[in-house]
Amino acid sequence: MTSVGSMREKVTIQSEASTLNSDGETIPAWKDAFQVAAEVVELGGAETYRAGQVRTGRAYRVTIRYQDGVTEKSRFIWGGKTLEIDSTHNPDGRRRFLECMCREVV
Repeated sequence: MTSVGSMREKVTIQSEASTLNSDGETIPAWKDAFQVAAEVVELGGAETYRAGQVRTGRAYRVTIRYQDGVTEKSRFIWGGKTLEIDSTHNPDGRRRFLECMCREVV
């Protein structure tokens, strides 16, 4: 089980937003929501299936203090890397921690 003391990394949580391009069309964008302490563990190479596509990349487990609103529609920025959240899990059911299985976007 993760402890608060093992959360030595800083990650920025981003949420999906939208903006208009020069043609007035709505396009997806990302905005910084907040920064938190985290434990980041690299799990190695991985293939995931999301939105009907097989994606490959480095897999990570990012554990943070529980935050409402952090979902598969969010992502992390960590050490210059962008980590998409594939799944979230409340390991003890008490909303103390949130484990996020992530994949690096390359």
